[in-house]
Amino acid sequence: MEEKYAHTILKLIHAGMEPSDAVSRIHKMLQEKGRIGLWPSIKRAFIRLVQAHAQKEDGTLLLPVGANKEEVAIRAGVLLSDVEIKEDETLIGGWIFKKGSTLVDASYKTQLKQLYTQATK
Repeated sequence: MEEKYAHTILKLIHAGMEPSDAVSRIHKMLQEKGRIGLWPSIKRAFIRLVQAHAQKEDGTLLLPVGANKEEVAIRAGVLLSDVEIKEDETLIGGWIFKKGSTLVDASYKTQLKQLYTQATK
């Protein structure tokens, strides 16, 4: 059962939902159904799933020019030996991880764009 929840989180992320929103959505659903005790197992299952997926291909970690590569890799949850590091002069902070069809965008640039869009609605 935990594996199904982990796969659901990954499917939501692949469908374009922000990772934090996908996790929050499943967490909230578990609370509503009184199944929050499954959360630690789901978390472990999700980590296993992402690690298995990560071993299939190398990824690219984009970071701002001059950023500390080791620090960014730790925040992104990747090993420097497993990714290609590229500096992106359009990034002002944060990072972007690309691997196959997976994109995790934790850049300040994207967060500022989202904030602007919300503020101007």
